Amino acid sequence: MPQFDIAWFPSQIFWLLISFLILYTAMRYFLLPPLQEIIQKREQKIQSILRQADKLNAEADKIMQSYQSYINEATAYSAQIVQTAHNDISSAYSAQENILSQRLQSDSAVAEKEVRQQRASVLEELGSITTQFIQILMKSVYGLKPTKRTLEKIVLSSIKEREEWKK
Repeated sequence: MPQFDIAWFPSQIFWLLISFLILYTAMRYFLLPPLQEIIQKREQKIQSILRQADKLNAEADKIMQSYQSYINEATAYSAQIVQTAHNDISSAYSAQENILSQRLQSDSAVAEKEVRQQRASVLEELGSITTQFIQILMKSVYGLKPTKRTLEKIVLSSIKEREEWKK
């Protein structure tokens, strides 16, 4: 193999250096500058996009803050509305409760008065019926005819005693 023959080494080294210098010069002056320019443009574009992204992030943060403040305002406003509605309902409920309580008291007073009147009427009627019954009983059993007035006193006092005993 001739390339491994020592006699050929100096010429191979010469041509290697020549080839290397030509390739180096071509790369250095013709190929690398456009590549460096492309890399610089790419770097500038990336920086531009990053700056734009930072601006957009800042705007998004501002929007998020305003959104959060709107949410907080809406929450506070809705809480105020709920509290106002609760107060209105409570006051309306209290007013209605007072009206119904007064109405119940007046209706109860009227009903109690009517019950007392009916009771008195019933007791009076009961006393009259009892008096007549006792008068008939005494006449038929004992043959006595007590006065109606005397029997009424006895029956009424008995009914009054019974009423007092119940209390």
